[in-house]
Amino acid sequence: MALATIPGATVVGGQTAGSDGNVTGLTLPGNLFTWFSGIGIQYPDGTETQQKGVKIDIIVNPTIKGIVETRDQILERAIDIIKKEP
Repeated sequence: MALATIPGATVVGGQTAGSDGNVTGLTLPGNLFTWFSGIGIQYPDGTETQQKGVKIDIIVNPTIKGIVETRDQILERAIDIIKKEP
């Protein structure tokens, strides 16, 4: 998120989980244990990221073929973008 504030930055990758901030553990009756987050994380413009995730400019998701070939398809796409920059 911090790097995305740089003018001209491009965020490449897949959708994030949208779970950020601190976490607190809580034991419930019946000895059940759960976690929850207690603070919100926002972009400088106030846009929430909780349950939405980081804003992605160019969506690239790994494929099964790429994983089998041990390729980093997100990095490959980012390098392609950089090479095409004027």
